[in-house]
Amino acid sequence: MILIDHARGQQRLARGVANPSALFLSQHAEPVAGSAIVATLEGSRPLLVEIQALVDPVQGGMPRRLAVGLDAQRLALLLAVLHRHGGIETGGYDVFANVVGGVRIQEPAVDLAVLLAVHSSIKNKPLPAKSLVFGEVGLA
Repeated sequence: MILIDHARGQQRLARGVANPSALFLSQHAEPVAGSAIVATLEGSRPLLVEIQALVDPVQGGMPRRLAVGLDAQRLALLLAVLHRHGGIETGGYDVFANVVGGVRIQEPAVDLAVLLAVHSSIKNKPLPAKSLVFGEVGLA
């Protein structure tokens, strides 16, 4: 495909991205704690996206909840479910969640990946290599 820059009167060769999911995954030699890969849709295109979580003891004051690329209210809800049904306390921790590559994910299929990334960070234990997770988590 050739793109024409009319403002500059130049032609450029445009190339497609062979594996767009690679843009949204970190490159680690070994699995790392606090990371989960989720299958999601961007429009009609399926993508593999990495969810990262960092859980750290509160350094005084109120625990912080920060979500980049995710709904912060949904993160708070998921942490409550993790506490109530999983027995994992996050009240004394700051919780930071991030979607790699700047993607914004709205769909609830990312819930399980967020919880597993948080749990992995708390326990400082990576998920098994080449794991792919997805699923909505309900309140019950």
